[in-house]
Amino acid sequence: MRILLRNFMLAAVVAASLAASTAVAAPAKWESVHVTLHTEDGKGMLLIAGELPASTKLPAEASLSVPPGSKIEWFGEILGGPPANDPEVKYTRTAGKGADDYSFVLRQARTAQAEIPSTSGLLFDGTNYRPSISWTAGSDVPNVQLTVRIPDGATITEPAEGASTQPGEEGFSFYTKSFRDVKAGDKLELALAYAPPAAGTTTAATQPAGDSSGMIVVGIIVLVIGGAALLAFRKKTAPLDEIVADEGDETGAPEQTESTTVESASDEDAALPATPSGAASRKRLFVVVAVVGALVALTVVVTGQGAKPKAIGGVVTETFAQGEPCVTSTLALSLPADTDPASAAESLLAPLRTATGLKSATFDASKGTLQVGYCESETTEDALRTLLAPTGLLAAGGGAPAAQPQ
Repeated sequence: MRILLRNFMLAAVVAASLAASTAVAAPAKWESVHVTLHTEDGKGMLLIAGELPASTKLPAEASLSVPPGSKIEWFGEILGGPPANDPEVKYTRTAGKGADDYSFVLRQARTAQAEIPSTSGLLFDGTNYRPSISWTAGSDVPNVQLTVRIPDGATITEPAEGASTQPGEEGFSFYTKSFRDVKAGDKLELALAYAPPAAGTTTAATQPAGDSSGMIVVGIIVLVIGGAALLAFRKKTAPLDEIVADEGDETGAPEQTESTTVESASDEDAALPATPSGAASRKRLFVVVAVVGALVALTVVVTGQGAKPKAIGGVVTETFAQGEPCVTSTLALSLPADTDPASAAESLLAPLRTATGLKSATFDASKGTLQVGYCESETTEDALRTLLAPTGLLAAGGGAPAAQPQ
């Protein structure tokens, strides 16, 4: 009997020890999770970041839910300084149906982030981009945010219920939907459609390098015209004042006392309803202002028209930035027999307006090509192909001549 009791007690101690070790090894609970979709230069990236409460002691075991089958490009801790200093973590993946579970240890920071390449944000139907996010919680989370980064100037054409646009980093806005008290296994989604900024829209992110030169030219023209007008105005008014002064000196009137001078001036002012030189000066000022305003308006209109696509027959050309391109690539297209050249051109040019480093693009319907000029330091042909892939108009396998340096 004592032997059986002893065996029972031993089993109880072992069970208690296992329970205690399991409790210690349990992952820390996230205070919030942020899932953000970025798209830029023809590339998409899904960022999944989990934040532990500030009271969590480090090192801490954690577990982050990631869409199943994801290809991880980077997984590590976010220290809050230069990204190059953020350390990677060693993780263990456990496959699941709705999500894969990644387990790891946070040693220096309470924020972990997984970076996953994604093509969702690049889906383009010829008019709208249609990004979407789907994320399944692996554990209970008090706060979850799904966010799509969109360029400033974009128009939300199909909004998501409960989502709103928030200010973002320079040149971008964040379209965000928040969820509260998310339970393990909950599937969260955010889908929208937006039209890219119109041609000629200039923002820090969507404006190709060198685009500001047009506005600089306008500013210089305005300053030159304004300065010349002001100089001409001063030259024309100065002799009038001198003439009036000279005529006063030549009257030959005897020297008068101060009181007599004031009285004479008063009588003269009463006799003359207005000073001719002042009226003429005001008239010239109005004329100068009108001329300068007209020239400025004309310059702005001409500059704005220069940013619009120019179509000659079946060839459509759009200039995105001033200056000669460093490299020109000719991309082969696969156009259906009934393709409308204007529609095809707009479908191809619209996504290119969100790229950086692009100088110009020329669509030739008869040749079935799209020629793009760009700077290799800011973008690449592969990035542009990725950006254009959702249009379905690129020829399979490329088939285009190699990029030619200018």
